[in-house]
Amino acid sequence: MTNVKKKILVVEDEPDLVLMLEARLTSEGYEVHSAFDGLEGIKKAKKVKPDIILVDIMMPKLDGYSMSKRLKEDDITTGIPIVVISGKDTMRSLFKALGVNHYFTKPIKMDELLTAIANILADSA
Repeated sequence: MTNVKKKILVVEDEPDLVLMLEARLTSEGYEVHSAFDGLEGIKKAKKVKPDIILVDIMMPKLDGYSMSKRLKEDDITTGIPIVVISGKDTMRSLFKALGVNHYFTKPIKMDELLTAIANILADSA
């Protein structure tokens, strides 16, 4: 039996943070895909069908809240767990109402993020 890598979609408009997340998640054995705004994130989610999505709130074209709402309303993407990574703590309750699996504020504590990802993926397996 082959070991299939879990796919993570990172939707974030800060290139340095995307590179850091890609490098760390790849080193942990994940297959990482990236998008730099909410609209691109929706397209990639439908194409790649990731096992989990990491999404920022403040992004161009479509913010993380609207993107998450659209993903949860779409039959193709509705079951994909979403983890929010944001500089804003005030949106936590809105995302909780959407069924977002976890909410992290920046700066990210990478070990806590990795633990949350592993737990969410284990629960959805």
